[in-house]
Parts: sequence; structure tokens; C-alpha cells
Amino acid sequence: MVFGKDDILKQIAAGRIVIDPFDEKAVGIASVELTLKPEFGIFSGTGGPVDVSRPTGSALNWIPASKSRDYKLESGGCLVGKTREKISLPLDICAWITPKARTAVFDLSLEISSGFIQPGTNNEHLFFLITNSGRLPILLHPGIRICQLVLNRL
Repeated sequence: MVFGKDDILKQIAAGRIVIDPFDEKAVGIASVELTLKPEFGIFSGTGGPVDVSRPTGSALNWIPASKSRDYKLESGGCLVGKTREKISLPLDICAWITPKARTAVFDLSLEISSGFIQPGTNNEHLFFLITNSGRLPILLHPGIRICQLVLNRL
């Protein structure tokens, strides 16, 4: 069962679902909009192969961005983004994150390959790959609502 707005707000009020920081205006009919944290993972390396058996962090350089400055993503560029919000779920609730439709309008794609959030997740940022598929650079605004959290009861 997908939670509707009333159920989402009840679960948050009861402390069963934690979204930190939480903005009640981000709760929609059946999801919670999440925002872009002002920190981006840029792929590093010398052009050689990436060893996928190593921890993800070994292939990324995390670059803090100013909360008041945009990040310019060039055409064809990609980086790792994460939500500003940290998520905690009880053992009987799971969730998915999905891109917001507005990102596709600007040829900005969010790859959420591990979009399932396990029950029992505790205080976790959610990560996704951001790719500029268009011909023009795109400005990423820290704090923009970039994806949505859909909650389900097991």
C-alpha cells in the first residue's frame, strides 16, 4: 500500500518515519519531494578502468558547493548528487525514490539505479547520478526539489 499524504504526515508525527530536515510543504498527494544537497561527487581518475569491487568513494571526489551558488553541469557531463534530507524508516515501511518529471524537460536525467530504500534504513542520504543529456550547460541549484520519496507498507 502506497501511503497518501495523511498517512505520511501521521507516520512522521509519530516519529516512525524521519526526514531530516523536514518541510511539510514538500509532502504531496502520495510522495515527499526531496532536495539537492550542495555537495557533488565528481568522477576522478586517469582515464583507466574503474575497479567496481572497491568502495564507491574511491572513484569520487566530493566537492562542496555554496548553498547560494549554482553548479554548472556541462553538456554530456555527469556527477553524483545526494539528497539534503536524511531518511530513517521503521522495519515495516520501505520506500522508492523517483526523479521529478521537471528534470526531463531540461534534458537532465537522474539515474536512480538503487532506488529501493530498505526497511530499517537509519539516517541515510539518498544518492543518484545526474547527467546532462542536452546540448546546453545546466545550472544545478542546491536546495531544488529534485526527486520524490514514495513510501509503502510491507
